[in-house]
Amino acid sequence: MLSLITRPALSKYRSLWRSSQAAVRAMSSSGGPSPPYTTLAVSHPAEFVTHVEFHRPEKRNAMNRTFWREMVELFNELAVNPDCRAVVFSGAGEVFTAGIDLMDMANDVLQPGGKDTARKCWQLRKKIVAYQETFSVLERCPKPVVVAVHGACIGGGVDMITACDVRLCTQDAWFQVKEVDIGLAADVGTLQRLPRVIGSRSLVNELALTARKMYADEAKSSGLVSRVFPDKEVMMAGAIAMAEEMAARSPVAVQGTKINLLYSRDHSVAESLDYMREMVELFNELAVNPDCRAVVFSGAGEVFTAGIDLMDMVNVLQPEGEDTARKCWQLRKKIGVYQETFSVLERCPKPVVVAVHGACMGVGVDMITACDVRLCTQDAWFQVKEVDIGLAADVGTLQRLPRVIGSRSLVNELALTARKMYADEAKSSGLVSRVFPDKEVMMAGAIAMAEEMAARSPVAVQGTKINLLYSRDHSVAESLDYMATWNMSMLQTDDLMKSAQAAMEKKSPKMVVFSKL
Repeated sequence: MLSLITRPALSKYRSLWRSSQAAVRAMSSSGGPSPPYTTLAVSHPAEFVTHVEFHRPEKRNAMNRTFWREMVELFNELAVNPDCRAVVFSGAGEVFTAGIDLMDMANDVLQPGGKDTARKCWQLRKKIVAYQETFSVLERCPKPVVVAVHGACIGGGVDMITACDVRLCTQDAWFQVKEVDIGLAADVGTLQRLPRVIGSRSLVNELALTARKMYADEAKSSGLVSRVFPDKEVMMAGAIAMAEEMAARSPVAVQGTKINLLYSRDHSVAESLDYMREMVELFNELAVNPDCRAVVFSGAGEVFTAGIDLMDMVNVLQPEGEDTARKCWQLRKKIGVYQETFSVLERCPKPVVVAVHGACMGVGVDMITACDVRLCTQDAWFQVKEVDIGLAADVGTLQRLPRVIGSRSLVNELALTARKMYADEAKSSGLVSRVFPDKEVMMAGAIAMAEEMAARSPVAVQGTKINLLYSRDHSVAESLDYMATWNMSMLQTDDLMKSAQAAMEKKSPKMVVFSKL
């Protein structure tokens, strides 16, 4: 059963489904693999869209050595093919994949050549890396890859789909990290990518250590997939329609967006940004103002923001310089200035609560992802609009949104299709933490929340924000070390004793007077 959150998003593609369903029926009768491939069927259901179908239905799409090799060959070719702008990947037959073909791979992996243990280990390492490459080509391919899963997706299938950009599934789909059941640790990508795909580390650990099955509804709620469809035909029509949406937009913008989303996944926000004037000046002042302990940010009028003022920004597209290199450096400087506009929000040690009503488009999303707490009204909607105007979002969305929303698949879908996300989906995905009936009620709630923060020790509140941000961009070990260094001085504050005394006396923090910071 489709969720209520999914239905409004799907309506955008309904007009495309009629033609897409005809293409699906044609694909289902294609007859088998496409030469020179023996495990993959390649077709072109729409302009600039390539459909790749894993075609070993008689073996439940078990992954044999030929499949691993052909995947690398095909996706390296698609990566440079100008007639391909988006890819849909699916499986033929009753299931998506039963995982590794153990009988086919036993001799290859379990009997490595070599005269001694060291040489056998090096040979085995080479083979493992070769298998890893099979799925790494999916994410290294600059064209977005939409994977459509039906039935079982076992073992190596999970390794594979985590390397795709958008994951869809049918209601009867289920997923299983099967490797521990056959005596090994998943070594082809699941343990490296799944923690970045699913928001819950605890859930990832449970799946990988117990090999239990995850069914479609849990896959959707956890962020493994972004949409669930009633059956395979409807899913394939939706997948092709989504790929058409991506392929219809500027390939410069779409491919640039994918590349930057992947870069931001593995790097800190500061590294990803590589490093409006009034916003910078104001928040730099608030950062050191002892009379400010919390900030509420909102928009006047009917909407929060319509995004960039394109007419005002036209000079950005005309950088000065005598040659291309100098023009590029000038443009880079300007982009850095715009990035700084929102980076000051998260660098400001005072917590920032943002309250969104109506439309929040383009750079509005860049901005709110740099805030600490996001609230919205029931009529609010959000749109990563940049691909619609021919560019990759470059002021923070591609770096911060993947860290805000638990589902990497959903982030990729939003950034690559520019579809609108409405309030209920924003709440369920984690973009906002609360939804209010109207702006007046929201503003009252935002101010009450900011008062709660401001009533507490500024040493504790600002220290908490700083350490939350540090932990976002660093490992657990690095963050714990940073926290220990931080608190070796901050624990010496008088605020600790005042707060403890108030707690023992059952007093509200609002009754404690803390010194300015």
